[in-house]
Amino acid sequence: MCQQKENVSTKEILKDRESDTKQNKNRKLEPEYKRFNVVLQLSPVGFIPHPEEITELKAIIRDVLYGLQWLHSHGYVHRDVRWVNIIKECNWACPIN
Repeated sequence: MCQQKENVSTKEILKDRESDTKQNKNRKLEPEYKRFNVVLQLSPVGFIPHPEEITELKAIIRDVLYGLQWLHSHGYVHRDVRWVNIIKECNWACPIN
């Protein structure tokens, strides 16, 4: 999971920088943040498949609701459920991206 950076006031940063340069003038300051990975799935431009029949739409809604139920039961929240984040597979099984 992504962790937020801690809030540090400008005063604290300047104070730390001042003490560091006095102790060791050759020491370089490095940013203090943690890195995280972002996973992207690419699709052709303008390719957002829409269901052609009501039965397909019902199946998609069912799959999305089952997926959300699974996420919530394991302590996860999606926060961005919308049509673009629903992946259409060949058989209209629809995992949430």
